[in-house]
Amino acid sequence: MGLIDFDLDIYDYATFIVLFLVVVVFFFIMITLGDLPGKLAERRNHPHAESVKLGGWIGLFTVFPGSTPGVRVYQARAAQHCAR
Repeated sequence: MGLIDFDLDIYDYATFIVLFLVVVVFFFIMITLGDLPGKLAERRNHPHAESVKLGGWIGLFTVFPGSTPGVRVYQARAAQHCAR
């Protein structure tokens, strides 16, 4: 007996491939977004291009995940304010 009690068919394998591709594309987009401010700063000959590059990566992993709950709290407060 294996880990699952049914045979895998072509749709199961297609699902695994699509899921893998979604994960790869997600990480590619995150890497591109994290590197974008640094590339723009280097292209424009910014005097602090290395700091901008580092700030882009720090901002990606600190501001981006924390912004979603903040937006939701702001929307909830705005809705409460408009309801009065």
